[in-house]
Amino acid sequence: MQYRKLLQSGDLNGAWRYLERAHIIGQYHPISHFAIHFRMLVFAIRNRDINEFLAQIPRLLVGWIGSLFNRIPVGNTGGANVH
Repeated sequence: MQYRKLLQSGDLNGAWRYLERAHIIGQYHPISHFAIHFRMLVFAIRNRDINEFLAQIPRLLVGWIGSLFNRIPVGNTGGANVH
């Protein structure tokens, strides 16, 4: 997976952009949507980003429901910078 390669090379910005793009694509499918938010949560933990960590918790809990009922904001990157 490209995400892992970017992480291993130390390109944290590239890895995060990859997760954001994956979120935009995966948000239409509940399992993929949940999985991307989980990876975003792990990314936040690894980088000690408390703001991103806290933002991912509610997204993990209810984001997949929005996917299930097709109630998602189009183009949402899924990060803490999106309300």
